[in-house]
Amino acid sequence: MTWRLGFRTLALFLLGIAAGQDDVRAADKESARMSAAATEVTKFRFGHEADRDFDRFPDGWSRRRGPDFPGYIEVELDLDVGRSEPGSLSITPDGGACAIYSDPIRIDRIHGHVFEGWVKTEGLRFDAARFTVSILDHRRHRISRHVSGAVTATSNGWVRLAVGPIKSTPEQHFLVIGCHLVGSQRHDLAGRVYFDDLWLGRLPELQLHSNFHSQFRRRDVPVEIRSKASGLEPGHEYNLKLELVAGEKTILSRDFSLGAPNLARAVNHPLLSISTSDRMPIYAATDRGSLEVTPVRLSAAADGRSNETGEILWKLDPLDYGYYEVRATLLDDGRPVLREMTSFAVMDLVEPVDHGDFGWSIDRPTKLGADELASAATQAGINWIKYPVWQQAVDDPIAAGRTAVLIDKLGSAGLRTVGTLNHPPRELRAKFAHNWKGASELFTLPSDVWLPSLEPVVARYSSRVRHWQVGGDNDTGFTGMKDFESMLEVLKSEFERVGREAKLIVPWEGGRPTAAITPQFPLVFSRNSTTLDSTSPTWDGPHAHWDVLTPLPRSEHSTAVRAADLIRRMITARTSGADLIFAADVFDKEHGLLRDDGAPTDLFLPWRTTALALREAEHLGSLTMSPGVRNEVFVGASGASIVLWSDEPVREIIYLGETAKSIDIFGLQRTIPKDSTGRQLLDIGPEPLIITGGSEAVARWRTSVRFENGRLQSQHGEQRDAIVGRNSLNQGVSGTVTLHLPREWESDRDRWEFSLGPGEAFRLPVGLSLPPNASLGTTPVELEFSVVGDRPYRFTVRRTLEVGFGDLHLLVTDRKLNDGLLEIEQKITNRTSPVEVLDFRCSLFVPGSQRQIRTVTKLGSGTDTKFYKLPDAEAHRGKELWIRAEQEGGRRVLNYRWLVGEDWE
Repeated sequence: MTWRLGFRTLALFLLGIAAGQDDVRAADKESARMSAAATEVTKFRFGHEADRDFDRFPDGWSRRRGPDFPGYIEVELDLDVGRSEPGSLSITPDGGACAIYSDPIRIDRIHGHVFEGWVKTEGLRFDAARFTVSILDHRRHRISRHVSGAVTATSNGWVRLAVGPIKSTPEQHFLVIGCHLVGSQRHDLAGRVYFDDLWLGRLPELQLHSNFHSQFRRRDVPVEIRSKASGLEPGHEYNLKLELVAGEKTILSRDFSLGAPNLARAVNHPLLSISTSDRMPIYAATDRGSLEVTPVRLSAAADGRSNETGEILWKLDPLDYGYYEVRATLLDDGRPVLREMTSFAVMDLVEPVDHGDFGWSIDRPTKLGADELASAATQAGINWIKYPVWQQAVDDPIAAGRTAVLIDKLGSAGLRTVGTLNHPPRELRAKFAHNWKGASELFTLPSDVWLPSLEPVVARYSSRVRHWQVGGDNDTGFTGMKDFESMLEVLKSEFERVGREAKLIVPWEGGRPTAAITPQFPLVFSRNSTTLDSTSPTWDGPHAHWDVLTPLPRSEHSTAVRAADLIRRMITARTSGADLIFAADVFDKEHGLLRDDGAPTDLFLPWRTTALALREAEHLGSLTMSPGVRNEVFVGASGASIVLWSDEPVREIIYLGETAKSIDIFGLQRTIPKDSTGRQLLDIGPEPLIITGGSEAVARWRTSVRFENGRLQSQHGEQRDAIVGRNSLNQGVSGTVTLHLPREWESDRDRWEFSLGPGEAFRLPVGLSLPPNASLGTTPVELEFSVVGDRPYRFTVRRTLEVGFGDLHLLVTDRKLNDGLLEIEQKITNRTSPVEVLDFRCSLFVPGSQRQIRTVTKLGSGTDTKFYKLPDAEAHRGKELWIRAEQEGGRRVLNYRWLVGEDWE
């Protein structure tokens, strides 16, 4: 039969088999709901009426035959066993697979479909039972195949399996149902499988139409969304619910009764006003939208079925920056029947650029048009795309031609393609069908096994592609592979047969060293990370390194958590030395940045905002800010960019430049408020805040300033240091710097004047003296600069001075004892080299009480421990205590201040 052509080999068919009934029932909940709302097309029961020619085989059905489908497996109608009445289709396992198909069922092009059937299994160990639904075109060639879950072992009675809902396509004309016995490497030789009560229903279709370019909108452009419901059944009460969602909140919701005569007009609706305190976009109450509703149209189909359609054009006035979803729900008599969703992003559109260091990885060939993919990539701030090319070049020349056009289009938009050898041709793939770990398995074989399959790849793409990745992003089988470098040399030679130099990229297991790998040509290692910790390790070795970032799964985390994590990992990958940074499998439903139709997901804007801010930017380091505020500073073509976040809410006051603006994780841009001196007021929290357009000169000046030594010994007398930095403006400047020290600290001067040429370094000597009670550890100080160049600049640089000897440490801990006493443990560690033998007189100062004295005698290399005890630990909780250790016969003084009980549970 013609429709059977194109079925995969049995080995490929078995991939993804389900293991048990619980998973099947969970996966079928959506189909069960759809079946209840569907209209019956046909049903099959396998009783006496299904066998009018008395051959114990269902009339109108056929059996697949071939090497993997032995004819000796018994298939018959069992007229005693059935689900709702006697009679079922039964298969007795006997060492092979079996497939039984219905005759093609004629279907129309305006309905979707849902299928359900019932299965009962007995005594299976290796095999399983499942259904398939195949959609055919007018020539009865298969367009698509849809597979149910699977049931194995001995089922608990009859188990419902479902397929769908299956969306309609313009090419569909026929549908075929399949009943299957499938296995893995082994097959059962005994047992029984029964199929019964097969039911096929049709559903209305719900579509949300918008041309591609409406999915990436400028802030000043209205939005139009067209919702169309087709295949509505006569006699039903249908309603359509439309929702506009932003920041996980519904900001506009409307219900419409399809077919009501009074809907044939345009109706204006105000866009609902919302206010939030959780950094979500805020929409003005003056924004307005309109709805144009077309009445239901009724026409008769050739087979007498209905062809009712209802259409709504939703026009929205321009929206603020951010990510939006439009959700449509079709209800039948109050029950949800279909749900559709589309999305769009409002942002400032950008033009293509030729260079960049961010990219996307695409695991499977996309059906998205070349222009659409290139446009989405441009707006995402990327310049690289990993794309699969192997299987198509061998198995599907027509699709390979489309890929070649895609690569050309991407190149015209400044996007470089990395040809990915992740999915091999079917013939090679079938050799590893049951325990496939990735393409690395193939490359462990002799080259004469896999090299011939690369010839079509070279012929088709080598003139367009210079970068080739061996294996998928998750394929770490190359790590530690035997004869690894020899395999790479064979590959490189093959790709360079046409004369162009080929660059090879190898996926690599994170944390494994690469320095010892020394091929005779440059190599790139690519690491896939799924968490912040796996992104952090710095790459080693002389090779180029790429990081591939897999966002947190959508089903397990909120948008805010996923977006914050992605941005932090992008920052970490950049500061860890990655040459290029990729988003993993951008069309993936759990982790991706795009939907199949090219619409953005909720992570598109967080990725885009960060990629544009960091594109080819130089990392300057971090600024010293309030405790708990983490940040990284970059400078690029658009000035300075700073990414900031804090576990706890913090307000930071800092001068960043006259044109700095803030962007949150949803892409919402804000003007940053300022204080009376022109400094920006930044409210920082767990969600990363991105500052763009900052002053590059101020950022470079800030990050260049430091104390030459930065450490003061805890001892009496003046100690010398110097403030060093560089004029980062491209012209001469003059100005002053004022040093602000903690109370009781002293310096020989606190103000300097300077006059500097472009790029000139400065060194300002200073003498510092510590008070007797200066505590060990880091102490913040401020340097206030007033600079006159092309304009006046006034900004503060925060730095820290380390108080201590480096080779001598004082550590104090406190604890509440069971009897209520407060115990204080003091440890002094001597790491002097050469070793000095030291004596200390230690005092514990308690407000309102007499000091306690301990002596440390002849402390050589190592640690001395002393204890103090105070009554009533609770009475001291939260009070500041002070231990002072003075060297006897020397200048060293160790001070330690702390609040009691900070670490108690």
